[in-house]
Amino acid sequence: MLPEIDRFIVKLYLVVAGAGYSMLTDAPFAPAELTLADVQTFADGNLVLTYDRS
Repeated sequence: MLPEIDRFIVKLYLVVAGAGYSMLTDAPFAPAELTLADVQTFADGNLVLTYDRS
């Protein structure tokens, strides 16, 4: 994960679709510890997950 990134906001939609593509193909593999900071749940089952760098 790039050092400039300190927060991820993930929008999770419950849909199954083709093979897709990787969001981080150009970045070197550098795992970082993240903490779940917030969860927003919607009536249709969608989620917005906010993760902060630990």
